[in-house]
Amino acid sequence: MNHPPHRPEQRPYWQRDPKPSRLLDRAGAFLLGFGAFAIIQAIVRPPAETPSTQTSSSQTTEEQPSGWYSPPAPETQTQARAQTPQPLETVDVPEATICVQGTLPNGMEVCASGVSIDPQLVGIDPDEGSVVVTNFHVILNTGNEPPIRLGNDGDWYSSEILKRSPDMDLALLYVPDVRLPVAALADTAPEGQIPVRAIGFPNNQPLTVRDSTLLGKIQECLAVAPCLALQPGTITHGNSGGPLEADGVVIGINQGETIREIAIPIEQVHYFLSDAVEDSDIIPPQYQRAMPPGMPPGMPPMYPAPRRPLPPPPYGGYPPPRRWR
Repeated sequence: MNHPPHRPEQRPYWQRDPKPSRLLDRAGAFLLGFGAFAIIQAIVRPPAETPSTQTSSSQTTEEQPSGWYSPPAPETQTQARAQTPQPLETVDVPEATICVQGTLPNGMEVCASGVSIDPQLVGIDPDEGSVVVTNFHVILNTGNEPPIRLGNDGDWYSSEILKRSPDMDLALLYVPDVRLPVAALADTAPEGQIPVRAIGFPNNQPLTVRDSTLLGKIQECLAVAPCLALQPGTITHGNSGGPLEADGVVIGINQGETIREIAIPIEQVHYFLSDAVEDSDIIPPQYQRAMPPGMPPGMPPMYPAPRRPLPPPPYGGYPPPRRWR
């Protein structure tokens, strides 16, 4: 009996082993679909915050893995401080006191006073020059380039008038290409009853430091009120424009006499140095030689007569000799 030839058992097509080529096709399709999904997700989903955006700007960001984008870090506090001008080192106030030279009507050269301050207070680089504060009435007749000298024996330099305020009786001089020692300025003047020192060149004498007492603030002033009242015998001609010092800092600029010997408080000096005050060459009537010596315009009738006769001022042309120093 003849039997038919043996044939392998036929399985349904879904149970059959796929061919290698079909496996590759399916794997490629799967990878292609997964890649497309990842690209779409990356486009739609917002970028994740980096640690540098989560931390405070004042904190240092941690080092990120290679390829991780991190925005530029802000300037550190140290860098910001490096870009801010640092105040100059200050000296004892007498070491920063300046002789501002003037000329008497008889041709004699004499010293009034001033004080060297940090030029950065008026926006000047210390490497470019120095600045000196004095009274306006001191430089009224010195020309456009008042000669100045540090202390008794310094070199003479020609200064430039940087700013003037006749109303405040203050002036600012610029000394180019010279670096002078600077005095520290107080923020505010004390109310009174403290020891002070008036520094300058009284009666054309060498640099003099005179101990005194600050009595307080009064309204009877030669310029802007209030002004600082000093005990009698503190200042005389030549002290004008010089510093009034307490506890190692300048608290005022010596000026003259009304019912008391007076100085301009440091608050007015700071205001004068600011941009709020512009240079002015308008000379008010009280600076004219023709004014009677007893009563400048605008002074209230309570002003008494001077207690003692005074010699004429060292600068012919500024106001009443019995009231200005």
